[in-house]
Amino acid sequence: MPYLELRRHTTTKPGWVVGHGTAISRAGVALARRIGAGVGPVALVVASDVPRTAETALAMGFAVDETDPALTAHDLAIHHEVERFGRGKRLPFAAWAELVGHRGAVHAHARVQRARWLALAARLPDDGAALVLSHGGTIEPGVTVCLDRGVWGAWGPLRPCEGVRLTVRAGVVVAGRVLRV
Repeated sequence: MPYLELRRHTTTKPGWVVGHGTAISRAGVALARRIGAGVGPVALVVASDVPRTAETALAMGFAVDETDPALTAHDLAIHHEVERFGRGKRLPFAAWAELVGHRGAVHAHARVQRARWLALAARLPDDGAALVLSHGGTIEPGVTVCLDRGVWGAWGPLRPCEGVRLTVRAGVVVAGRVLRV
């Protein structure tokens, strides 16, 4: 069965400003290298259109096959909804599920993630894998609409380079496990 390894980008430089070199920090490069060494062969590498995700893939040792703007939350309504709910804190999966349940911008974003991930899985061979580099706040809500609460209910927030492995069968996510560093 194909699987998707969804990973949050690595750590970034404090106070990084767009247009001033790489976004990821030296510590982030080291972390990504360490994580990348443990990632098996993948048939496809997809990053969001935010450069730090492609930089993370490269630091992990993988060339990016394509970028996808759907893998990040460009809609300001999402950011406003999350800020009102979480007050700037990193949220556990259960909190993301609550936000998704409000049927607002986060809910719509979560459904886009599920659709995009399933479309990527459909392109993989039966035993193939894809590495998807994305963001905290994008992975978590997507996972909550793919899997039952019994799978992710106790998972805390994703830290840099952490993620979730989703197993897909016949166009349905059938299993998932959190990937910690």
